[in-house]
Amino acid sequence: RGTMECPATPCVVPGLSRNTPYEVGVEEACPSPLKMAPQALAPLALWTLPGVWDVFVGTSQTNSLVVDISQPARMCTVIKECCNDEVFICRAGSLVTMTRADVPGGWGQRLSLRCSALSLDGVVAAELSQ
Repeated sequence: RGTMECPATPCVVPGLSRNTPYEVGVEEACPSPLKMAPQALAPLALWTLPGVWDVFVGTSQTNSLVVDISQPARMCTVIKECCNDEVFICRAGSLVTMTRADVPGGWGQRLSLRCSALSLDGVVAAELSQ
């Protein structure tokens, strides 16, 4: 945790790690401590670019599986090892429900989810297919 002063806007913060979430707060500096405004926190963790993370899911014996992706995402896609399995996802906060749609069973391949940070919505177009 650190602090820095930005005498002008835009404020550039040096030394941040690539593809890392940061909690950011903004506080107005006043000459008198009695006039200090409360710190305003960003509603989401702000990610440095590219703002994409993978979550290993693995195999499933059941048709549907709920995966915790650790934080809400702008979007997620299923990454397959092989095959033509049809797996659909539904996001709700930091939980993603994966459901196999082409057969009434689970999947034998090791699946992953590739998600992009919600804080990047409207900033960049995530390249999730890489």
